[in-house]
Amino acid sequence: MNDKEISIELLKLYPQYEGEYTFLQFINLFQQLRQFIPNKKRMATKITKLRLKDFDSVKDDSSGEFVFLEFNTIKMH
Repeated sequence: MNDKEISIELLKLYPQYEGEYTFLQFINLFQQLRQFIPNKKRMATKITKLRLKDFDSVKDDSSGEFVFLEFNTIKMH
């Protein structure tokens, strides 16, 4: 995904989070996601919202909701 496609996917996800975050806070997620793509060798392929259950590190998080970014590694020749 390029920056435009990631932005569109985030806009599609926002209604699921609007009770928890302001629009500005949610859009800041885009900048955080870009940190995971430091170069062209890794490109985002999918953004999904998952509800995690029985995961030790989320005990402090009452919502248990996270956004995951899946990557496709591109081999450079």
